[in-house]
Amino acid sequence: MSAIAGSTREIGKEKNIVSPFIIISLCALTLSIFSLLILIIYLNYQNNRIIDVRDISKQYHETIQSIIKEMNLESDFRGYKELTEKKYLLVNGEYDIYIPSVEIYDKTLKILKKKVYESGIGIDTNGKTTQTLLLQINGINIAKININIKNEQKNNEKTVEKGDREIYSLVKNLLLTHYVSGTEFVESLPEPISDGSNMWFHKKYSLFLSMDIDDNTLLSDMKRLLSEKFPSSDIKTNIDKEKNVLEHSIYIDDRNILTISIQKFSENFSNETTSTIKTSLSTNYPVKKIIEEYFEPVILFRENQDIQEEQNLNEEEKNNIDNKETQKPKVAIILDDGGFRNPEEDPALELLNKINISILPDTRYTKELAKKAQEKGFEIMLHMPMQTKQGVKKGSFPCELLINMTEKEIEEKTKNALEQIPDAKGVNNHTGGVFTLKEVPLKSFMKVLKEKNMFFVDSVVVGGSKAYQVAKDEGLSAIQRDIFIDHEYTTSKIKESLEILKKIAKKRGKAIGIGHFRDLTIKVLKEELPKFEEQGFELVHVSEMFE
Repeated sequence: MSAIAGSTREIGKEKNIVSPFIIISLCALTLSIFSLLILIIYLNYQNNRIIDVRDISKQYHETIQSIIKEMNLESDFRGYKELTEKKYLLVNGEYDIYIPSVEIYDKTLKILKKKVYESGIGIDTNGKTTQTLLLQINGINIAKININIKNEQKNNEKTVEKGDREIYSLVKNLLLTHYVSGTEFVESLPEPISDGSNMWFHKKYSLFLSMDIDDNTLLSDMKRLLSEKFPSSDIKTNIDKEKNVLEHSIYIDDRNILTISIQKFSENFSNETTSTIKTSLSTNYPVKKIIEEYFEPVILFRENQDIQEEQNLNEEEKNNIDNKETQKPKVAIILDDGGFRNPEEDPALELLNKINISILPDTRYTKELAKKAQEKGFEIMLHMPMQTKQGVKKGSFPCELLINMTEKEIEEKTKNALEQIPDAKGVNNHTGGVFTLKEVPLKSFMKVLKEKNMFFVDSVVVGGSKAYQVAKDEGLSAIQRDIFIDHEYTTSKIKESLEILKKIAKKRGKAIGIGHFRDLTIKVLKEELPKFEEQGFELVHVSEMFE
């Protein structure tokens, strides 16, 4: 009996030992299964997510437009369209190019292709004999170029009937006055069409509008306008749901002389699997990773004609410039997009302090960076966010300036941004592809800077920027940047840009370059800035450019 009792006690002890072990094992197994499920869900998300590269693809369009401009080719831009291709959310666009004559067609096309290739963009002719070029980056279509002969189209312009010209002018004026800006409006050249017995000419206006514009109001305004002067006019409407396009065709005596094609975009374009990347290419984090993985190196054509002239200097011209006995040329360098990194750990603040730090408002480290940079002797600037595309109702930054704001709103937001950086001596614009084209809102902005006796640097982010001229008209000390030093993000290209900056300074006596808070940019500047003095240049703050 005692033996049985002893055996029972031993079994009880074993149970006490085994039970916790089993519980721990089950917990570990459950945790492993749970972790595996999370991993599967994450991998599935990564496999299916759409990567947002709209800002990057938009900048490749700037390259294309610059090439067309440099070649002095007449062109029509049909506008941008957002689409998803190969898991990338990007911006596509279409261009019509008009080559002056048949005689130079082949040569012009060859030069165009060469320049596109040199900019880092691939070309696919789509297997067609007609000249339609599909421009690609890493196999992703970003643009389409249609090639036409210009002189044939120009002859058509002269043949258009006087009454038709008047209609074109009336409708165009209505649209540009009440519905769209010039950047949302594309006008085609007149093209001959026929109904079998009669021939006339037809134009097309392409509009790119925000969703909040009322189609019925626009149609009513056109009907009222035309019926007053052209009683025989008629407007027929067609909707292409597949392409999301609304077309109004204007007829005079049964002749379709004008088609207005309307495509609407919502600025709140979203997708549940879309990446959260919203910053522009100018901002290093987190876009840098996307650039390196999918679009490195990013190559942008330099629009500044003076830069091109400097690149084309022959050896004799270089020697003439080098031998000029003048005072030291002044060079100012601005580092844009400050405020995203902790200033206590930022290598940018270890650079020579004779450069300018331009800080974005409303970032995590705006105030801390301004204080730290000021203590180290850098000249501080406000990097003011400005509207960069049409139809935006709310900016990426709380202080971002939009063209639809009142004068009071612009003044309040500007003052709010400046209060975050109290030691700022001047301002330059962050983005602003739309805002810097509009004189009225620019005047409201410059008014605040004038009151505070600040200087302004036009970053020149878009061709035709009016910011510099408006600043001068308002009595500010103002200047335009000469070059972006790190648009081509490789060590050799940044160094090459710095050399170009020096050449511009030698020619003009002063030059301004803009870089960004990027690791490679900072690394190159740390190496190159100390050489400026010994090479005969004076590295100065921007405020010293006005002395």
